[in-house]
Amino acid sequence: DDQELATHFNTSPAHYACMACSFYCKDIRELTDHYLSSPLHPTCVACNKGLEDQQALQTHYLESPQHPKCMGCQTGFPDTEEMREVSTYAFELVLISN
Repeated sequence: DDQELATHFNTSPAHYACMACSFYCKDIRELTDHYLSSPLHPTCVACNKGLEDQQALQTHYLESPQHPKCMGCQTGFPDTEEMREVSTYAFELVLISN
């Protein structure tokens, strides 16, 4: 039955699952393909890596040596251009508020 199969995939360490989609698969490659192809999951284009959710993407940007970081606010960015845009905007807000 489908429920028994889902329980097996969910509890067996030999299988992988996307809990956000209730998608069960046989190996990490299939799970990675799911993350990359599903419109429900964000993707780091620079690293060609699909992630489970937006929080995982932000963590990836912060922890990956491939992405620039602002150590002042502990934020990672997809690329230096986006980091510059956010930094410039934040600086302008500080000037306006003073």
